[in-house]
Amino acid sequence: MIREVFRRFLDGESASSIARDLHARQLTTAEGAQWQGNKVRNLLSMPYVAGIRTHQGQRIGMGNWTPVIDVGQWEEVQHLRTYRAAHSGKSTRTHRYYLLRGVVMCTCGMRMSGSSNKTKPIYRCTRAALNGDQQCKRAITAEPLEDFARDVALEAPEKLDITGHQPATTTRPPSDVEADDDDAAQLAELNEMWLAKEIPTPEYRAMRRTIEDRIKERQRRTVQRPVAVLEGIAGPHARTSWRELEKAEDYDRMNAIFRFLFAAVIIHPTEKRGRGLDFDRIEIEPNPLD
Repeated sequence: MIREVFRRFLDGESASSIARDLHARQLTTAEGAQWQGNKVRNLLSMPYVAGIRTHQGQRIGMGNWTPVIDVGQWEEVQHLRTYRAAHSGKSTRTHRYYLLRGVVMCTCGMRMSGSSNKTKPIYRCTRAALNGDQQCKRAITAEPLEDFARDVALEAPEKLDITGHQPATTTRPPSDVEADDDDAAQLAELNEMWLAKEIPTPEYRAMRRTIEDRIKERQRRTVQRPVAVLEGIAGPHARTSWRELEKAEDYDRMNAIFRFLFAAVIIHPTEKRGRGLDFDRIEIEPNPLD
C-alpha cells in the first residue's frame, strides 16, 4: 500500500484523491483508522519508509531496517510536494472574498469555509474532505446567504444610536482573527488524531494546551474598539452606507461588521428540493449590543 501511495502521488494524484480511493476499498492505516488526506500526506513525508534515520527532525544517515521505498523516490516526492505547495494557491480565476468568513458554522460543530463547486461560490463544511463517518458534506450557496445575512445585520444598525453608547462586542485585528481560525482548525485535526489513537493522551493534552494558550494570549491583547466598527453604519442611512462599502470593495470592514453583530450563522440540513435558498436552514445567533 505504501508503494502504491508513493507511485500514484508521483503520477499526479492528490493526497485527498488517494485517501478517498483507499477508503472506498475499505483499507485502513496501520492503526486501523480511516484514510484521510492528512494521513496520506503524513505517510509521504515519513523518512522511516525510505530507511532514513532522523534525530530531532534532522537526517543523520541510513537505518539498519529494510526500506519500503527507494531513497531517490522518497526525495522526488518531497520535491514534488514542495512544488505543489508553492503553486497550489495560484489560479487564473478571480479571487473571491467570502464576507462571512469566520462566522458561518455547520451544525456538526465545525466552521464552514469559502469554496467553489465549479459553478458557483459556496460555504462548505471543513470536514467535507474527510472520509467515512467523519465526513460532512453540508454546503450552502454563498451569494444568497450573504445577501440574507446583510439584510438581517442591517436591521440592528438602522435602529441603533451609538452616541455615547458602547456595545459589549469588540472587534479584533484581522491577523488575530485569521490566526484564531487556523488554530481552531489545528485543534479539530488534533482531536481527530487523538480519537483515532494516533497520538497518546499526554501528548494530545500538551499540544492542545499550547494551541489554547496562543488563542488566550491573542484574546488578552485584543484592542478594545467597541463602537469603531459601526461608525458611519449605525443610523437610518445604514443601507446606503453599506452600499458604499460594497462599491469601495471594503470587504474587511463588511466582514468585521458581520463578526461584530453575529456570534455565528449556523447552517442546518435542508429538506428543500430545487432552486432557491432554504431560509429555514439558517439560524443566526446575534451578539449582544448592550
